[in-house]
Amino acid sequence: MSKYFVAGAGDTAFNTTPTTPYVEAGITNGAPYFQMDSGHLLWYNGTTWYISATFTSMGAKYNVLGTATAPPLTGWNVQSGTAPAPTLTLAPYRILAGDRYVGTSAHTKPANAADGATFLEEDTKDEYVMKGRAWVLQSRLVTGGFTDTRFISGLRVDYVSATQIQVQSGAAYVSGASAVISLASASTLTPSRAASTWYYVYLYNNSGTATIEISTTAPAAPYSGTARAKTGDTSRRYLGAYKTDGSSNILNFLATTAGALNIVMYRELLYALPYRVLSNGAATTLTNVDLNVIVPPTSRLATICVTSTSTTAGNGIMLRSPDASNNFHGITGNTSAWGVVEDFDMPLSSSQQLQYYNSAAGGGSYIDVKGYKEER
Repeated sequence: MSKYFVAGAGDTAFNTTPTTPYVEAGITNGAPYFQMDSGHLLWYNGTTWYISATFTSMGAKYNVLGTATAPPLTGWNVQSGTAPAPTLTLAPYRILAGDRYVGTSAHTKPANAADGATFLEEDTKDEYVMKGRAWVLQSRLVTGGFTDTRFISGLRVDYVSATQIQVQSGAAYVSGASAVISLASASTLTPSRAASTWYYVYLYNNSGTATIEISTTAPAAPYSGTARAKTGDTSRRYLGAYKTDGSSNILNFLATTAGALNIVMYRELLYALPYRVLSNGAATTLTNVDLNVIVPPTSRLATICVTSTSTTAGNGIMLRSPDASNNFHGITGNTSAWGVVEDFDMPLSSSQQLQYYNSAAGGGSYIDVKGYKEER
């Protein structure tokens, strides 16, 4: 789908901007026609190309003789418009960091490009471009083409030590920059830390350099799909979070990523605070349990270990999300002195809560948080 820039026309309303080209919109008189909007057209009548407000040669602003193949770039004449006549430029497509090569049978694949491969840096080589078309997926085209504003690849946030984290290389679309920003190599940070505090990791464009920011400001609600920006600052794309303990040390965790999915598992003593969110719980009516001390506000799914010490067969603990009135997960006790232990993923409320109750008095219930899943 070709696109054209129009520049230099005396009737300036028919000139384009970098993001509003004349876009191929259909066929008329055996040739493609292009429009910037319904009142700004570039079309062919069988002998002549016109720039006009309607598909009528009478009253057209500018014209040039040509063929149905494509509009001439130069040689335009003033018809009823204001001088000077414009010139045209075939809109270029540019491959940006984070775009993915998908190939085409009509084009020889470059030796160094595999289907599904991610471009790590910007490229405008002809071998990737054919007839104005870049054979990539999830691309941001300089002419205002399709933009996957949710795009993220890599950029995993890793634990290094009690004082350091590292963000792996990758790329993500940043809404405030309207561009894919690429981090070419891993970035290790030694941030300032307060006790028992959530910290949030963001990517942003710092005067042309991909830079990592760490902030206590949580991300806003997703702006597209699951993609989030920092609350009050769309120039920052959310990557992940980490928590400090009462001594301001970063809690040890292992993270894995699969595109927008972030899976975090803690590597600490899990049957102690802050991981143990319920200890010897004895409630026999629905009771809220807060997990936000160890699960960030971006997550609605926690991996938990649940223990019921009831030694009465048939008695145990019932759990549910406050958002699902009938979605109970039950763990029944037995005659063992140790009761029953189960691990599973548990849906949470938007405030990172679950609810529990013991089906009968006797014994206690314990919930330990092993990790969480979030989308970013």
